[in-house]
Amino acid sequence: CSYSTDVAEWPQKIDEDARQYWMKKGSKDCQNCKKTSFSSSKKIYENEARYCQKTYFTYTHKPTGREYERDWLCYSVSQGKLYCFSCILIYNKSYSSKFTSEGFDDWKHAPHYIKSHEESVSHREALITLLTLKNKSCQINPQLEAQVESEKKYWRTLLERVVEVIKFICERGLALRGRDEKIGSPTNGNYLGLLELLAKFDPFLDEHIKKYANKGKGHVSYLSKTISEEFIAIIGSNIQEFIIKELKTSKYFSISVDSTPDVSHTDQLTLILRYVLPSGPVERFVQFLDMEGHTAGQMYNSLIDFFSKHDIDMADCRGQSYDNASNMSGKYNGLQAKIKELNSYAEYIPCFAHSLNLVGISAAESCQEAVRFFDFVESLYVFFSASTLRWKILVSEISKTKKTFLVKKMSETRWFARYDAVHAFSFSLDAIKSALLLLDDQDQKAEYRLKAHSLHASMLKLETCFLIIFWEKILSRVHATSTALQRANLSLNSATHLLKSQKLLIKFGTRD
Repeated sequence: CSYSTDVAEWPQKIDEDARQYWMKKGSKDCQNCKKTSFSSSKKIYENEARYCQKTYFTYTHKPTGREYERDWLCYSVSQGKLYCFSCILIYNKSYSSKFTSEGFDDWKHAPHYIKSHEESVSHREALITLLTLKNKSCQINPQLEAQVESEKKYWRTLLERVVEVIKFICERGLALRGRDEKIGSPTNGNYLGLLELLAKFDPFLDEHIKKYANKGKGHVSYLSKTISEEFIAIIGSNIQEFIIKELKTSKYFSISVDSTPDVSHTDQLTLILRYVLPSGPVERFVQFLDMEGHTAGQMYNSLIDFFSKHDIDMADCRGQSYDNASNMSGKYNGLQAKIKELNSYAEYIPCFAHSLNLVGISAAESCQEAVRFFDFVESLYVFFSASTLRWKILVSEISKTKKTFLVKKMSETRWFARYDAVHAFSFSLDAIKSALLLLDDQDQKAEYRLKAHSLHASMLKLETCFLIIFWEKILSRVHATSTALQRANLSLNSATHLLKSQKLLIKFGTRD
């Protein structure tokens, strides 16, 4: 804490912290007499201007001729007046004088009044009281300070461990809390669990947990759920401040947002900023923004509120990248259009990987044979995975071929992830046929034998064999393109080249 060195700015009644501070520090910083011109002390006497003088701050002891400093005398630069350091610190109504209240500025009679105050009973009592308190403080404070420093060191040592545990858990996206918050419980969560684990090898932490474990509310232990949440908020705030400072240094940036529901089924807007540092381009997640709705206007308001709050100039935005939803990419009323109205330099580039995903979905769903084929691949996975016996038979047959491509579930959202399912189906074709034949012959329920027989018959169709080869070829190339488009170091030229080559492959390669 810092206190003003201008005595006139002190409150009329000094609080104990300030008194202890100035008793320990002394009056030297408050005198303001060494490098001051005293211009603010100007006072007119019958057309003659007088000022405070440096000589007022010293006096000569006549018997010895030695010069002494008046360390109690302080000059206020703001008021141009003199005050008594000792009398102000030892507040007492009986000590009231110009040197303690409104300030002294009678420069014509200054030497007389300064000496008179210096020799007054009230000033001497204040000086003695101040010295007495200072001596007592010198005797008591070292013990108190040692105790305070010891406490500080203890809690600082503990917090170093607590913060590192919280950082470790959060970096890995793990949950902190468990079913309960009791030390010794196997269901107390990752936070308390890791502290207990470290305590086995850390005597300091072990002693702290033994002393403060399961104390309940009202006891400071830094083991509760609230302290971990507070530290997460503090760390998150510091990281965000660092990112924003880094962004402002880089000046130009681009934005990317997407909405996602949390565990409470509340939609939040994920905000990502991209900018270039001397070491290269970076992408930073900044914050989940609260959403009032899914319209472009509502998302725009959430974004602008965030940028205004953190004093980020939208005029420096040079790019936008979102998915292809109409509320994002709409040419006239989408989020990208509203931002371009604010800043015409904020060019919109849709997510290439998402665009490719949408093209694939539309293309496949426009063909009934393709829809039936993917339904068939999905039905194979459902049939085998629904029973441990059927799955065991499938694994046994695949192991005979020395291949490890088990049937996989189709992705409902990432269409090109279907490549994994088709690829596994293609490489394990013979093993799947053998497993279906075994299940058709085994003593199982009629409906399962019938299903196995039906699936086996479908695999023998010419259309199925053709579609396996066709989609394996198409999806392997599309999968590679989609994966490449999501690389962090991908350049715009490379992305364009990938899409052009993909287009040529589909146009001419499928004729073979």
